[in-house]
Amino acid sequence: MGRLIKPYGAMNSKGRYEEFIAATGWKYNRLAYCLHWISHGRRCRCYDNKDHYDWMDHTSGYTRETEHGKERMLMCQPYGLNHPETLIKAAEEFNLDHEISGRGWYGHGTVTIILTPHGQRQRESERALEQTRKQVRERQLAATPAHLDKILTDWDE
Repeated sequence: MGRLIKPYGAMNSKGRYEEFIAATGWKYNRLAYCLHWISHGRRCRCYDNKDHYDWMDHTSGYTRETEHGKERMLMCQPYGLNHPETLIKAAEEFNLDHEISGRGWYGHGTVTIILTPHGQRQRESERALEQTRKQVRERQLAATPAHLDKILTDWDE
């Protein structure tokens, strides 16, 4: 089996990168690092974006398979976000949704910017909601008559 390729900084993340991968199911794609790739899904050898946007630092691209097809995500982890208006403009220009947080794996005080194709995160939320509903239904069905009797008895008292 080949060695797992990781993005720059992952080996010094104190396990945060491995936790991120395990929790989300994303797989690192070493050829996916630009706005053209995230917006169109095609491989690109573009270095143009990093020179134009200061927030495209420690950038890494990820994919994962779902029942709805392949999803894409671009993660940027700059040390600061000095020009948020350029992020908003780029997201609009490339038809992307964006999220800003401090929850990335890179650490060292970086800001985390997640970019996904427009609408993909909505589909993720809908799937998560449906999964939660399914789990609730399964728990309700697993309730034994003894549990129901106890609930009804407590209700009558």
